[in-house]
Parts: sequence; structure tokens; C-alpha cells
Amino acid sequence: MKKIKISFSREVAETLGLESAVILELFNQNLLDNSSYDDLVLSINENAHYLDDGKIESSIEKLLRMIGCRLMKRLKLLVWQKYQANF
Repeated sequence: MKKIKISFSREVAETLGLESAVILELFNQNLLDNSSYDDLVLSINENAHYLDDGKIESSIEKLLRMIGCRLMKRLKLLVWQKYQANF
């Protein structure tokens, strides 16, 4: 298993929560496959195996609500596609 150094500020962790801060850092390091929502969740799980799927999904939703930056637009599209596929 490849070791990945994940670091973020205390303020980020306090604002977002630990799980969301980890996911945001993985995203910033381009370690996530965001070609689909399921691939995104799988790649987060592979890189942060200590997070369960429920925490991953709630953290993604939290990041989408809290961060309005351009980096997150792709995630918004993936979440929309995921929900559209379920209908």
C-alpha cells in the first residue's frame, strides 16, 4: 500500500471536520478519480481506507455545501449525475 502524506491546517479541520479535510486534501493532491461519483467514492476509500462509505458520502455533500470554489464544480456535476441515474 502506497503511503500518502496528508496535511491540512487546524483551521481547516475545525471548519470542515477531519473526514472532509482529508478528502479535500486528497482532491487537492489530484489523488481522486472523479470520472463518476462511484469512482470518486471508491478512490477516496482506497486512499483513506479508514473512512467508511457513509462518512465519505456525507463528507462529499458537506464539502459541496461549504466550498463554492471552481474545484468543487466537477464534484457537483458528479453528484447530480449520480442522483439522476437513480431516477
